[in-house]
Amino acid sequence: MRKGTVGAIIQARMASTRLPGKTLMEIGGKPLLQHVVEAAQKAAYVDKVVVATTWLKENKPIIEWAERHYVFCFVYNGPEEDTMARTLAAAQTYDIDHIVRITPDCPLVEPDRIGLVVAVYLHSLGNYDYVSNLGSSGYIDGLDVEVFSCEALEKVFSMKTTDFEKEHSTQILRMSGQFKTHSVQTGCPMSWLKLSVDTEDDLEFVRAVYRRKGK
Repeated sequence: MRKGTVGAIIQARMASTRLPGKTLMEIGGKPLLQHVVEAAQKAAYVDKVVVATTWLKENKPIIEWAERHYVFCFVYNGPEEDTMARTLAAAQTYDIDHIVRITPDCPLVEPDRIGLVVAVYLHSLGNYDYVSNLGSSGYIDGLDVEVFSCEALEKVFSMKTTDFEKEHSTQILRMSGQFKTHSVQTGCPMSWLKLSVDTEDDLEFVRAVYRRKGK
């Protein structure tokens, strides 16, 4: 099993083209972000959970929420779109060796699903640089989990050239052919589902799910 600190880094911001402010919108009596953070905190093998945001004034409510809930919060003093630099700086600040990336618009992501992907990464004999459930035969949009080494991200950081790469750092890890990658097959029969929150309709759907599922 690999050694080192495993940390979930959740990129959070208030700006959104289709649904501004969605990060702290209420779902089942809690902000969307809180559902994601709590899932990561409950997941096996995860040692730390860090919310990574920026110093833009509209993100101040995220910083204040993290402070109230005693959640590690990294505030990046750089371009909001450069999530690669923000992720790497957060990992280095909190001494994270293995990064778990969970997007902040996935309030239905499950602790068991996070733990499974992390376990495959940590215990793999192939010593993969990157493991995820993206692209699996039963992948569901909204249950995304990616795990990769800080060392691999540092290599990617030195390679980045375009704004797209800065904003979508794991795309290079997944598709460049320069890293050992693996996809965890889930085989879920409902892979047509969309459980991420991008629009008002998505938000209302997830709220309805929480009303049905109760506590």
